[in-house]
Amino acid sequence: MKSTANSTETARSQPVILLLLTAIACAGPTGKDGAAGPAGPAGPASDAGTLADGGPLIQGALTAETCTICHGVGSLVDDLSFHKADAANALARSFATIISVAVPGAGAIKPTVTFTVKDAATGGNPVGGLTSFAFTAAQLVPAATGGVSNWRSIINRNYNTVADPSIGGQTESSLPTAAFPAAAQATCTEGPTGTYACILGDDLSAVLPLNINFGVTTNAFVPTLPLRIGLQGTAPTPGSVASVTKFTSPPWGVGGFPAAPATITVQPAAPFNASFDLDASGNPAADLRALVSTASCNQCHQRLAAHGGRRLDVNFCVTCHNAFSLDPSLPTAQRNAVDPFNGTVDFKRVLHKVHMGKSLPTVLAGGKFTFHAVDFSDVTFPQMTSNSTSDAGNCTACHSLVNANANDPANNWKNKPTRVACAACHDLTSFDAVAPAGFTLHSGGPRADDAQCALCHASGSGVAPVDNAAPGVPTQFPTTHSGLRAFQNALIGKYKFNVVSVANTAPGQLPVVTFSVTDPTNANAAYTLTEPAFTQTTSGASRIAINIAWSINAVTSAGDTNYTNEGSGEDPGQPVTIDALATKVAGTAAGTFTVTPTVAVPANALGVGEAVMEGHPADTTVTPNVRVPVPSTTKTFAITGTATTARRQVVDINKCNVCHGNLSLHGNNRTSSIETCIGCHTTNATDIGTRPTTGTTVDGKAEESIDFKKLIHGIHGAAFAGVNKGPLIYGFGGSVNDFRNAGFPGNDACRTNPDNCLVNNCEICHLPGVASATFAPANGTTTSTATLTDPSTYLRTTKITATCSACHAQTLTVDHMVQNGAQFNLTQAQINALP
Repeated sequence: MKSTANSTETARSQPVILLLLTAIACAGPTGKDGAAGPAGPAGPASDAGTLADGGPLIQGALTAETCTICHGVGSLVDDLSFHKADAANALARSFATIISVAVPGAGAIKPTVTFTVKDAATGGNPVGGLTSFAFTAAQLVPAATGGVSNWRSIINRNYNTVADPSIGGQTESSLPTAAFPAAAQATCTEGPTGTYACILGDDLSAVLPLNINFGVTTNAFVPTLPLRIGLQGTAPTPGSVASVTKFTSPPWGVGGFPAAPATITVQPAAPFNASFDLDASGNPAADLRALVSTASCNQCHQRLAAHGGRRLDVNFCVTCHNAFSLDPSLPTAQRNAVDPFNGTVDFKRVLHKVHMGKSLPTVLAGGKFTFHAVDFSDVTFPQMTSNSTSDAGNCTACHSLVNANANDPANNWKNKPTRVACAACHDLTSFDAVAPAGFTLHSGGPRADDAQCALCHASGSGVAPVDNAAPGVPTQFPTTHSGLRAFQNALIGKYKFNVVSVANTAPGQLPVVTFSVTDPTNANAAYTLTEPAFTQTTSGASRIAINIAWSINAVTSAGDTNYTNEGSGEDPGQPVTIDALATKVAGTAAGTFTVTPTVAVPANALGVGEAVMEGHPADTTVTPNVRVPVPSTTKTFAITGTATTARRQVVDINKCNVCHGNLSLHGNNRTSSIETCIGCHTTNATDIGTRPTTGTTVDGKAEESIDFKKLIHGIHGAAFAGVNKGPLIYGFGGSVNDFRNAGFPGNDACRTNPDNCLVNNCEICHLPGVASATFAPANGTTTSTATLTDPSTYLRTTKITATCSACHAQTLTVDHMVQNGAQFNLTQAQINALP
């Protein structure tokens, strides 16, 4: 609920530690750069220099990076501890449980809600002394013809003008507001500590005129309909200062209104939500409409948080975000349109559109999708599909609840399709008899309601089932929804890539790599590679490659190796690549094959190398053939010495796949293997080999680094870094992969306030304890390849700076790095010579 008062004082508090950090020139994350100030007086002329990656070039003494003095492991501002602490406020929450909801049987319907609040951080200790709560009330309305049941808010308000009303669900507060003394408020008591009982102030049976300032009962309580009561903590979130509301002017204490306290102060507290359902008979019931779970949302979002970070649970969300609440930001005609292109804030409409984002037909046609004035037209759903792009059709990424009862709401997504849900994504498909301009007619003909949707689209239909679970419809797998993911998962299990051995690996030798492909579903029987799955090479549906990576940098431990690939003969920093299907030779063991490169291990190679097996079989039972994204595999081999220790593991691919499903890139060739990625995405690597050689590039650059640490931090931290600060990468075939303003689903509030970004929760990707400024030995990150064949001429950014500045790209922060030894546009020899 939005609280209005004569004077409200709120602000973000800053951790006390920042005072100390300022004194020692070490600071936490800064916000986005502000508007430019007035020009200052001209300084003396000098050669300012240039930077390939847009960073500053400070003239003066060159020194090595001193970042670890402050930010190394165990230091005063250890970046591991500091990032974790900085994420703590955004991740903080308490857990509330509604114990009971008592609804009066007669007279005024003012339910009594009894609940507990416990602290998650202390293992469930009661949280006492809370005073600021908000409540919602909604009832489950039976399905219209062929449709699904929907929640309908009982307490609503008008979010627009009196002349052009926009009705929507609203909360009832437990605290008074000076500006609106007529607003009903809940009366709450506490006892014992952490247990609260609140009596709602709104009479749910008394319909009142729509109000533009606060919620009132506009839909009368129906005793025979199921009821949901929602609860929200409304205190300022952790990291904020207390909210102070001063009551200074009438009508408080005047004209019969009760005297109000002069000031109400609410201290910050971890947010919480809860809900409680009563069935049509008034008995407590489990979630009456369980379609998705908050746990599924939090796999990507970490802690789902909206509306000031205090709306955390989908069961609470739908008490306002339902088919009866309108979006006031839309034009009147669109807001009041009929299904399916209505202007509601209905969860199934809005959430489908948000996650479809840049793949919406209207967006592809040049339009935009905004919701409450926030533009979601650039959203990419992180689940991956067969062509290595967003799979917004993988319904089960969110609809993960399982229930054997086909009629249970958990199965609505596949058994009860509706025009509203479908048109949310397919927003240029018309269900009218005559399609409006720009729309395509629904192939099944006009539909005035949802009565016949299930005939074609329910699971098991032989026509076009939402989940593609029907037998005999194989040609549809590549084009619709979760059927492709289920289909791929079944196929993936039939293939396993194996690097059996790597021989002849000393400097100057031609390595011999022995490999096989086996079938885990058939006692690991080996494929002959003559099967159709491996012969569709002309179309590109079948491919297996062996890559060989190495380094020329000496390291104390083989696990600290960072591949550089000098002498490979490939584009900057790329490994030797062998077409295994074209050049394979039968191995000595049955079912094995060998390949040998034409490029020898360089004479100056040191430590260990890596053989990578990547690619994809084809499934030929569908048209067009589907690339099967089989996980890539690697094997470490000794170049000098005998150590074969695999390179240190810093990122857990299983954490990547929580959001990405099956991280599969570059045409499904590199799949679910971080070790595969780092064989190509080296410190020497840029995208110059795939950028246009003539004309102007989209970002105006000649090349962009694809060093893994800089690239991945840059993509996931783009929204935090600032406008257009993320990377834009040219890929194979000249494809443009624009991550300059990529969002991170850890907390989408990052779009409007970088302090809300949860990119600082490093362990959402990293293994615990490894994301440290205390780096293993590594070359600087290449930003300009002055001579493609000679890495000694590449211009680089020092290693820690390249990583940190990928997220912390604000001018003030980069200047801080420069003051502490960050260097740009130096060769590796120059970096090595820094004192």
